[in-house]
Amino acid sequence: MKRKRLLALFTVLCMLIGIFNVNAFASYDEPLDIDAGDVVLIDIPDDFSDEAMAVAAEDDDPVLALRPFPQHNGDNYYYPPAMPSNKTQADMDKMVYDLFLNILNRDLIVATNYPQTVEDFLLAVYHSPGESGSFTVSESHGYGMLFLAYMAGCEEWLNASDYQWRNGSTSIHDYYDAMLRTVQAFPSTVSGWGPNRNMIWCLFGSTSGSSQGITGTGANRSAPFYSRSGERDS
Repeated sequence: MKRKRLLALFTVLCMLIGIFNVNAFASYDEPLDIDAGDVVLIDIPDDFSDEAMAVAAEDDDPVLALRPFPQHNGDNYYYPPAMPSNKTQADMDKMVYDLFLNILNRDLIVATNYPQTVEDFLLAVYHSPGESGSFTVSESHGYGMLFLAYMAGCEEWLNASDYQWRNGSTSIHDYYDAMLRTVQAFPSTVSGWGPNRNMIWCLFGSTSGSSQGITGTGANRSAPFYSRSGERDS
């Protein structure tokens, strides 16, 4: 429960200080003329440089541009966001980054019973010893996917900190894809929902469902991934 609350707090902190990868709260002179059911196409630029972002911001057409960490949207709000008097924006960026690095170095679990290549490995976020020895639950997994999306673009910071990437990964995007593959490999078995795209509620590290099965410490933690029934959903 402690880690679940920490992940939730981290997500809220990112939102409160204005670090978003999708500039969904930018203000425009005229409201968007969008009706319910309309399909909205989002222009995702290939260039994330400050110059390219400035051009996108001045475009006559509304553009929801993806931005790397740290993205500060204060100038785009109708009212500037509240800022603490004893912290600079750089101080707050560093606080978020340090917390993110701590999570990466402590709570990522790689599946040992699946392929280990960067294109195929599975990843989960450790929750805590749960019912019958589960090591994560779907809520923690969802929070993990959220903070990875928020922090995409901080690879330069991680590399400067000598962060050791898992399974040949070189980007946060690689980690997000590995988390998504875990969702797809372990769908919920709840009946009556049609084609179920939800993740099963928890993961175990043993076929008996009685052990976490985690080996390694710190940034090298791993475990076999099994569903509650002890069978690999694929």
